[in-house]
Amino acid sequence: MVANRICLVFLGAAACALISSSLLIPASSNEVSTMPDTAIPDDVSGIAVTVFELSEGVTQYNFTLSQLMTTGGTFRTPALYNETYTVTSDGVNITISCHHFPPFNRTGVATGNNIVAVRVNGVPGFPSGLWASAVVSFSLGYGGIAESRFNALGPAGQLGPYDDYLSTFMGDYASELVLGFAGTAADVVQGVLDFDPDTINLDSNGKWVTCYIELPEGHDVADILVSELVLNDAVPADRTHKVVVGDADGDGVPDLMVKFSREALKQQLVVGPDQQVVVSGSLLDGTMFVGYDVIAVIDGGAKG
Repeated sequence: MVANRICLVFLGAAACALISSSLLIPASSNEVSTMPDTAIPDDVSGIAVTVFELSEGVTQYNFTLSQLMTTGGTFRTPALYNETYTVTSDGVNITISCHHFPPFNRTGVATGNNIVAVRVNGVPGFPSGLWASAVVSFSLGYGGIAESRFNALGPAGQLGPYDDYLSTFMGDYASELVLGFAGTAADVVQGVLDFDPDTINLDSNGKWVTCYIELPEGHDVADILVSELVLNDAVPADRTHKVVVGDADGDGVPDLMVKFSREALKQQLVVGPDQQVVVSGSLLDGTMFVGYDVIAVIDGGAKG
């Protein structure tokens, strides 16, 4: 089989790899021809995207959707060999491209582009986030496993259909995965979250963060079930602190003050100026609600 020399340019440097022409597979012909309507709204303000990737454990990388639709986002993993991801969006689908350059050819589960899951946060009607639900198209890199592409669908904690692995194995050198998002929105009340502090320092030794939650007219914050409150879909409310109904911002709308573990939340955050935090829960009558705020996350410097 004759190999084609394909030149790849990323991060301002050119790199060339020998890749078999049969290994770069456009997958539109392999997927369903009609995609369900996307659940991502036209207004992407306040919408964020979390990519879960497996290298040395599962790591989360967070972006705003508006960023992915303009400049795109990139991240490098702690993988043994140079591995760089680029994430972009057309406002409907999320495209993840991976360039991975080991010093020797590998195949199967030893290859790169190991996506565990992708979640869109802040979509009305999806208080726990909207997980990727369909593979729109894909391109395999050298040694990649086509069947593993479906491991990127659904929540991050579930094992994929390919051999019960958590992640995809899309291959080395150059590979790509395009994911779609569809679902049925739940009847969710849109609340307001005021998160304190405005900046989280990952080096800080502080123990707690504080959330002030407001609900729209017709709903009482005193009816919030504290036992079901979750921050960033992972951190439960601290039950040792007293919750307080008040009006912290003085706007005439009652709010509920709740504490969460700062250390547990830090495990869900990455450094950046516009990181979304999400609180979700339910009321005594079963009504679900969600609230969002945007904070800065730093590593070192002034305490936060």
